[in-house]
Amino acid sequence: MIARIARPALLALPIALAFAAFAPASHARPHPAPPTPAYSPPPSEESPYSHADNFCVRSANRFDAVTSTEPPLRSQPAVVVWLTAGVGGGPASEDGDVETFARLVDRCGGIGGRPLDVHVVHTSDDPAVDCAEVVGRYHPVMVVATSLPPAWSCIVHDQRTILVTGSDVSNADLTGAGGRLVATGSSEGVEQARLLALVDSGRLSGRKVAIVAGNDATASEFRRSAVAALATKHIRPVSVADADAVLVPTLELGALPLLSSSTTPTSSQPLDVYSFGTADASVPAALEAQPASSARLLRSVRLYAFSPVADRAYRASQSPNTFSGMCNRAAVDEDGARGLTTTTTTEPRPPLSASYLTTS
Repeated sequence: MIARIARPALLALPIALAFAAFAPASHARPHPAPPTPAYSPPPSEESPYSHADNFCVRSANRFDAVTSTEPPLRSQPAVVVWLTAGVGGGPASEDGDVETFARLVDRCGGIGGRPLDVHVVHTSDDPAVDCAEVVGRYHPVMVVATSLPPAWSCIVHDQRTILVTGSDVSNADLTGAGGRLVATGSSEGVEQARLLALVDSGRLSGRKVAIVAGNDATASEFRRSAVAALATKHIRPVSVADADAVLVPTLELGALPLLSSSTTPTSSQPLDVYSFGTADASVPAALEAQPASSARLLRSVRLYAFSPVADRAYRASQSPNTFSGMCNRAAVDEDGARGLTTTTTTEPRPPLSASYLTTS
């Protein structure tokens, strides 16, 4: 169950909306408890950059509370720093995509009439240095990062600057950030949703399911969420020795042989291991590095995890929604006019065969 969701496009709307504001246990209950406090999502927002069938519509690029004639909008660009991981630049495609997006926004009239000035900064090994570089040098309205950078706490708490990230962030971090940390999801909420979706799919019906987690607070919370999710289908956890399916919070390849040898499934099928964290790029890279041992491992254990944002196989397999399709076509046209190439049409070269890239 490698569920793949590419998130960078989700960052565009929070950026635009934020700029508008800146213009001037053992006894399981039958159902899992709702989050506390209960989460009420805001109403959906219309894109300021497109109609249903037309991208970059200047007449749609407006915010009701902001008029484009206000002096601050005309006189000063909105400065954004895009903080990306990688020594010496990280993935070059991200740099190019960010710069292309910034050009498209300005071509569409800016954000509510305000020009956009984007600077791409690559992280170093020192979060304090990154924080000083990003905020002290550029004084941005906000910082944007696909993954939560190590410097996030300094940026948000010490420098009191908005950070928008494509990562899931814990409820405690979101609550303690004074509204300056904007994420695409709550990590606890995402984990609970993944657990409930798996159980509701029926894949665990009739299976002997064990929950394997550590003893720290995070692991204990995962265990409670897993027990509650299983209880919605009246599934009672069993010991590892009796299991033919195992739920783990994160995927650790080194622990799989021991986990497999600790179980005695009643059927001849391999042990199913479901991980609910996002498997980073090191997982397929490690499997590819040792094909013989990986093949033996995958014959004894079937892995199900959630792939990272940058999974090229997922991106190539999906049909983009209308907005994404129009945005991608605009990006291709923009780069083509400048004699460049774009990553949106690059064919994937997945390191593993399609059978290992099963979509949930």
